[in-house]
Amino acid sequence: MQQTTGIGKVLPEGRDQWIVYLLCVSVFIGFSVSRAMISIGVIGLIAYGILAFDIRQTWRTYLSRPAFYVNTLFFLVILLSGINTEDKHLWAGFVQIKLPFLFLPIAFCAFSFIDRTFFYKLLLAFAAIMVISAAGVMIHYALHYDDITRSVSSGGIIPTPFSHIRYTLLLVFAFFCLLWLAEQKLIARYVLLFAASFLFVVIHILSSRSGWMALYCSLLLYALLYIIRTRRYVTGVVIALCTMAAPFALYHLIPSFQKKIDYMRWTAGEVAAGRIDNMSDAMRIASWRTGVEIIRRQPLTGVGAGDLLSESKKVSHELFPAIVNEDDRKMPHNEFIWIWAAAGIIGLLAYVLAFTYPFLIYIGRGSWLMAVLFVIFLSAFFTEAPLEEQIGSVFYLLFLLIFLTYYAHSRIVHD
Repeated sequence: MQQTTGIGKVLPEGRDQWIVYLLCVSVFIGFSVSRAMISIGVIGLIAYGILAFDIRQTWRTYLSRPAFYVNTLFFLVILLSGINTEDKHLWAGFVQIKLPFLFLPIAFCAFSFIDRTFFYKLLLAFAAIMVISAAGVMIHYALHYDDITRSVSSGGIIPTPFSHIRYTLLLVFAFFCLLWLAEQKLIARYVLLFAASFLFVVIHILSSRSGWMALYCSLLLYALLYIIRTRRYVTGVVIALCTMAAPFALYHLIPSFQKKIDYMRWTAGEVAAGRIDNMSDAMRIASWRTGVEIIRRQPLTGVGAGDLLSESKKVSHELFPAIVNEDDRKMPHNEFIWIWAAAGIIGLLAYVLAFTYPFLIYIGRGSWLMAVLFVIFLSAFFTEAPLEEQIGSVFYLLFLLIFLTYYAHSRIVHD
């Protein structure tokens, strides 16, 4: 890595890097502050990549990189599901969410200046913003500690910006970004490791089951890859053992974590007794069963993305007539079930191809951090449908493209 000192270690150099940096920072801040900032950042990246550079060269580069244009499948699957969709308004909303998958990969093919140093700076900016955001969330929790803790004990959540689950997944990725940057020694390691430790605690305090699963699956992967990379078997085993032991220790140290675990146990007993109304875990399970039933009825074509909500409510009434709260009748909280129910088996296979291809191609040539991104989303796919809303889809696509563009630059320089 080019050796820089002072402020040059954390800020970009040159006009192109500054523009892309500020647009990415707009997205990063938007994850915690404003959906409009996310849209402005994404639209700005698309406009700058397509309009400010030689579009013919950009297009040739795009066509030579399958890992970039395979993302078009995410868009096409939702677009084509409109053929058998009656609710065109809701379908158009899902298509709009997927538009970045069509245009943003093209724009990033123009950003040939994402080298190793700039790549580090983007990761550091994201991690720093998430640490500041998490500090704000913790201050709010401290100011309303008693009320929020009581809410958590009865199935509530600690208030976070936008989606509680997506926000926790962002924190998990920021945690690993800090660990990765500490390995690269971009700035003082103790600062990065202290920030990572803070996020580790916050993730447990927030008490998101999806976040916990993403964190611990990624930590076990990290331990495995650490052994492979360094051949330090004892250290790797210690990391793995500490990872498995951490939840037991934190159960006794973090009240919100303890209360959420206790609530999960209570919910399991209620579900076993047939009582599922007004319980988040039970509603998630009910949504899975509803989605599977929709798939059983229309496995080939699905019901269309625009009609999935209405069909889910209809089937839920048939399977769970005792549910009182209509808002608890939801679309499947599982990415694989969601897309199969919406777009059929071909849509599911296209999604799986689009998701796995970039990671399979680059997993051996890239950093372990890209593997962590894959594990975070793969684990989230089993409890949510993160690619079907703005924050989850932009989070996934933007960082995937940052990784792929950096790797493409590294390969060109090496060649």
